[in-house]
Amino acid sequence: NQSTNQPINQSTNQPINQSTNQPINHLTI
Repeated sequence: NQSTNQPINQSTNQPINQSTNQPINHLTI
C-alpha cells in the first residue's frame, strides 16, 4: 500500500457560499 501523491479531498479554489456584492437588507434611510 504505497501511495504516490494521492491527496485526500483536495479542494481547488472552491469557496463555500461566496457572496458577490449582495447586501442583505440594505436600508438607505
